Amino acid sequence: NIMTRLGNSGGIDVGVKSGASSLKFYIPKDSGVRVTSKSALSSNNFGDFGLVKTKKSWESKDWADAKNKVNIDLESGASKIELISY
Repeated sequence: NIMTRLGNSGGIDVGVKSGASSLKFYIPKDSGVRVTSKSALSSNNFGDFGLVKTKKSWESKDWADAKNKVNIDLESGASKIELISY
């Protein structure tokens, strides 16, 4: 299990490489979020979190204009990936 709480610092880049795991990212409510995922069998809540699928990633609707941005790059095996607002 990996849990990461991210702060508001303008721009945050997170890179995670893991095998089978459970990943939780706590993200400030006013942040734009982009997730690029190269995961094998995984479940996630990206759509429920409000992200929209693009050709290469999942992005929040306000990504381009967000003052605070969280950019997450994932490579994982069979995983559960969860985004949580705080």
